[in-house]
Amino acid sequence: MKLESVLHQLKQDHDSLDQAVAALEGNRSARVLAELKQYRDSLAKAIAALDGNRSTSRAPRPRTAPKRRTLSAAVRKRMAEGQRKRRALEKKSSQTSAKRVPAASKKAAA
Repeated sequence: MKLESVLHQLKQDHDSLDQAVAALEGNRSARVLAELKQYRDSLAKAIAALDGNRSTSRAPRPRTAPKRRTLSAAVRKRMAEGQRKRRALEKKSSQTSAKRVPAASKKAAA
């Protein structure tokens, strides 16, 4: 991602220098024009080098779904037993709290 942003910036600099060179050619400021052309050429070389690196890089692998791990029957059985225990505790605690709520509301109403 960073390489692409650098390449994009270099291309923008190259384009702006082309415009500056075109504007200065009419004025014939020889020294400034020569410096700008040299800088433009160095940018063109850098762009070519970066484009070359990008094109030879290895293509990204397609993303695949992760492999699912299979559980043995014994492990599935232990998981099911644990879940049954958790649900039983949850059911038991909800029943005890449900019994307490009406008693508390009776006292509040009286």
